[in-house]
Amino acid sequence: MNLQAHRRSLSVRLEFEFSGLSFVAPEKVRYRYMLEGYDPDWVDSGTSRSAHYTGLPPRDYTFRVVAANSDGVWNHEGATWKFRLTPALHERRWFPAFIALAVVATGLIVHRWRVRNLRRNEQRLQARIGEAVARIKTLSGLLPICAACKKIRDDQGYWEQIEVYIRDHSEAQFSHGLCPTCIRAMYPEFADAVLSRDPVEG
Repeated sequence: MNLQAHRRSLSVRLEFEFSGLSFVAPEKVRYRYMLEGYDPDWVDSGTSRSAHYTGLPPRDYTFRVVAANSDGVWNHEGATWKFRLTPALHERRWFPAFIALAVVATGLIVHRWRVRNLRRNEQRLQARIGEAVARIKTLSGLLPICAACKKIRDDQGYWEQIEVYIRDHSEAQFSHGLCPTCIRAMYPEFADAVLSRDPVEG
């Protein structure tokens, strides 16, 4: 008795072909087969010389086939073929753990990349803030000013013009002019004519 097996696709579709030797009436030879590990009992194939299996789970199998001649006498020894179906990659026990590990690793890589970019942006922002702060001097607290001469007392206790103090403690620039009170005090004869054209006077 001859036995052949063919794997048709990656989805595990097996086809077994077998034939029995009979010189009297080969067309009357009958067959029975069983796939141990899958079939619960013998399958009567009649005169058909093939067996088909689809969707077999990965494990060890033994395919057995016996034949009977035209007189109905069975050869109980028959033919056997032992084989193993190995699981596909996604069917292996470690595959879910591998996928979970890959997802976690990808998440960690993305997280580290985002943290690195955030730190880099933060460093750039801090550098810009530092540059801006270095260019700016601020005035804070109470400024003691003389009520008579309007001088201001600096950090060392010296009295100086308020313009000098602001110039040394800030980035402010000054444009000089005369207020209406000073114009009337310094140029009384021209005060009315000048102030009539000055939009500052209120």
